[in-house]
Amino acid sequence: MKKLVTVCLAAAFIFAAGAYAEEACPDSLLEQVLLLQFAEKAGIDDYDLIEVLEGYRAYRSAMDAYTKQRAAKEAALKAAIANDDSDNVVSGLTRELMALDLSILRLKQSTMDEAADIMSAAEVAELYLMVSNFDAV
Repeated sequence: MKKLVTVCLAAAFIFAAGAYAEEACPDSLLEQVLLLQFAEKAGIDDYDLIEVLEGYRAYRSAMDAYTKQRAAKEAALKAAIANDDSDNVVSGLTRELMALDLSILRLKQSTMDEAADIMSAAEVAELYLMVSNFDAV
């Protein structure tokens, strides 16, 4: 019964987030499936699974926003370098890009801190390894 509830919750979440996932991040659906597999392997109960999935949705939304901002800043910085813009312009864009990179790192750290509230240290470590390099997984 527990697995049926978990599957139903996961299916509802995936279908509800499907349109958002395709629009925001093409690999988001795959990430969600990997996250569900991880949750099942870790033995996360249904209530905590809902919390994990909500956390993932917030994380993905924020990460997508940061990724878009970072791509725009990186393009602007490359254009400024190519156009031989002033040092002030290039330095400003570099600082803004570095600030975005720091925000991305902080988002990952805060997400892992939240996961630590419902998972063991080993599970958090395994989750971090998965989240930090979804391409390899």
